[in-house]
Amino acid sequence: YFEHVLEAILCGVLTCCVFRKLTGEVIGQVWDSKDVPMEYEVPEEIAEAAMVGLVGAAFGALFVFVHSRVLSVFDHFGLLNNKYAVWRAIIGCTVIVLIGMIIPATMFWGEAEFETLFTLSPMSTLKHVFPTAGLIGFEMDSFATCVIVGLAKLVTISFSVAGGYRGGFIFPLFSAGAAFGRALCFLYPSTSLKPTVVSLCMAAGLNVAITKTTMATTLILVYLSGEQNAMSAVLSASLVSIFATSYMPFIMTQVDRADETIEVVDLVEQEVVFVHNLVNKLKRNTNNSMSMSHSLLNSTLSTFDEEHAPVDEIDLGFLNKSLTRHAKRSYLV
Repeated sequence: YFEHVLEAILCGVLTCCVFRKLTGEVIGQVWDSKDVPMEYEVPEEIAEAAMVGLVGAAFGALFVFVHSRVLSVFDHFGLLNNKYAVWRAIIGCTVIVLIGMIIPATMFWGEAEFETLFTLSPMSTLKHVFPTAGLIGFEMDSFATCVIVGLAKLVTISFSVAGGYRGGFIFPLFSAGAAFGRALCFLYPSTSLKPTVVSLCMAAGLNVAITKTTMATTLILVYLSGEQNAMSAVLSASLVSIFATSYMPFIMTQVDRADETIEVVDLVEQEVVFVHNLVNKLKRNTNNSMSMSHSLLNSTLSTFDEEHAPVDEIDLGFLNKSLTRHAKRSYLV
């Protein structure tokens, strides 16, 4: 409902102000990048960011695959039925807790943990986990461990949703994307983008692939991290991701508007009825000459054009040409 964007922005601003006032928090940067923010961008960096966004889209496709497998397992055992909601929740939380005990950076929804991940800080900086290094002293300090954190986070997101727990995808996917971005920096350390910006671009690519929120994702990431000058790079990653995954719907509530599709649906139904009636007429006149069948076809098409004259967007020329050719050959399939 793009025509209500101004009202939505106003409600968002008022809500943010009320919440911050009641909690005593300021409105500003949330994550400290531990580095000097970017002063400017160059075209090469935006191009690199686009490639990072494409990799993020690939991880988004991987998450869709993993989540579909997890849901199929739950469905196989009948756990998606609300009759077994308790067992469903127990299995979901068991997987989440077990992974969190080994890899503590995967715990919670990711807003507080994102700073640790995209700055590659020690696990001791995690704010809500104890012990911060988990049971095995896990640290995210190499390509392999970064990939493990990202994959483990995707699994925990999937089991959280499959387990029936309330919540969304945005910040959890940000966290997974930050880990994958840091892994990419280990693999290609010569990139012209700062590692923190690579993580932001990867987080944008992954999140947009799932939620299809291109502009919101870009604004959230650059302003919460204090990297406003990286907006072009993060937006580039977001755009490439949504173009690459536009065929891949995920959130079922993201549907077409009925008031925009009803006219097209009605028109299609009218065309189906028209073609059906035309075929019946031609079948009844199969013993007539070809000239009579041809005349019948043209007259029927002319009648349809006159009855549906207000619909200027649909050109029936292709239909007239095709059906005329088949009628001249004395058959119509």
